[in-house]
Amino acid sequence: NDVNVNRIISVNAQNKNIETIIKEIFADYDVSFREHTVLVKTSEPINKMVQQQSRIVKGLLIDANTNDPIIGASVWIKNSTQGVITDVDGVFTITVSGISTVLAISYLGYESIEIEVGDKTDLGVIKISSSEESLEEVVVVGYGTQRKESVIGAISSINVDQLKVPTSKISNILAGRLAGVVSVTRSGEPGAGSEFYIRGISTFGENKNPLVLVDGIERSLDLVDPEDIESFSILKDVTATAVYGVRGANGVIIITTRKGQEGKPRINFRIERGLTGPTSMPKMVNSAEFAEMYNEASNSNYYTPDVIEKYRTHSDPDLYPNVNWIKSLYNDYAHNTRLNMNVSGGGSIARYYIAGSLYDEGSIFQTEQNNTYNSALNYSK
Repeated sequence: NDVNVNRIISVNAQNKNIETIIKEIFADYDVSFREHTVLVKTSEPINKMVQQQSRIVKGLLIDANTNDPIIGASVWIKNSTQGVITDVDGVFTITVSGISTVLAISYLGYESIEIEVGDKTDLGVIKISSSEESLEEVVVVGYGTQRKESVIGAISSINVDQLKVPTSKISNILAGRLAGVVSVTRSGEPGAGSEFYIRGISTFGENKNPLVLVDGIERSLDLVDPEDIESFSILKDVTATAVYGVRGANGVIIITTRKGQEGKPRINFRIERGLTGPTSMPKMVNSAEFAEMYNEASNSNYYTPDVIEKYRTHSDPDLYPNVNWIKSLYNDYAHNTRLNMNVSGGGSIARYYIAGSLYDEGSIFQTEQNNTYNSALNYSK
């Protein structure tokens, strides 16, 4: 009933196909073709004023602290379903109408903001700040970050401050700090690390250790300085480690190191000194006491009184020595020293983080000493 079928229309049909002719006949209607059927319906009137006010608005979304572009942030018109996401450069373009449009911007781990567009077509640089409350709900997984409530695998995070203890190896720190992590120290030598397992051993052969990824690159855990760590996560079960295949069968440790931030150079220097010593040492008998007890235990006179007297008086130390091996081999205490220095800063073009550390670990053995050196350089544009 909406189409006037009695109207007479004249059309010049020379050198035109049938679709073009039909569209000219029904120029005032919406025409569509479906197989051998032509669908004709009335078209809604277009408000030319609104059409003239429709325009494309663009902007650049960056992190307020690091000035890095925010990739994949949601930008939509408030109280509507129309929206877009930012591209790899943090840029977005969206079509808006009128001058009272409000854009809502949100991204995981950041504060949501709203911006009035007005009559602008270029919103310029938009900075959003990270939300500490949101960051506490985010964990690192193999392919980025996720909210804790959306993660079904067993993932644990440890506060980085708990790793900053006076020891040269991070593997020695993990014992007793995370559920499911077992750390075993095989040696008491200075600088020796520990073997650690996440929920036991799941594979046969030589490679029984968890996979350790530092900024996405496989490295030894003990080569990382605790001062350079920004986040520390442990993926425990099959669901969490599936993305790493068989290499992640024994668990995965993901470490993210610190990055530079825009601003003036910031220099941090830290020094620690400590003393270590045995809780108790055995009290040994001297040579004369040993000889007397040997004679008593064997019910003999193997050591004569003259020999025992020489042990006691040290009259012939070459043939009858009386050495206190505890004093000769061990020190009463061992000294440990840790030095760490880092410099970070940068501008809008590039940011840097440079660090160096020294850990000098002594031993109660008089001849043992271990020095460990670490350095790190992070550069980002």
